[in-house]
Amino acid sequence: MTKGALKNPSAPTADAVRGLSPPLQAATRRPFPLCMTESLLHVAQYHEDIPVIDLHYFSNIQSALDELETHLFLFSSEHTYCRIIHGIGSGAMAQAVHDVLKKNPLVLEWMEEETGGSCIVRF
Repeated sequence: MTKGALKNPSAPTADAVRGLSPPLQAATRRPFPLCMTESLLHVAQYHEDIPVIDLHYFSNIQSALDELETHLFLFSSEHTYCRIIHGIGSGAMAQAVHDVLKKNPLVLEWMEEETGGSCIVRF
């Protein structure tokens, strides 16, 4: 780093990529800055050990949200990320999950995965 150069604040940290396969580690070293959502959350979705909260089998949305709140609290103390599977269906469960994620102070950010049936959460 040259004198006066600024460290890229959006670059993934070593802790964020530890344990990823070499191709995924390489994907975090990009020549241009990416925002946190574009880099770390995208990389996290391919991590093998990411914990999962599977809500798509609940028929009652309130029961699913109670389960979600409990697991968010438990996972946030030991993990950096988790995956929430809410399913696609009518979109009611997904909307309810997104509303909880927006309000929960443990959640720093989240993104919907490409399938539309799940999302990645960063604590």
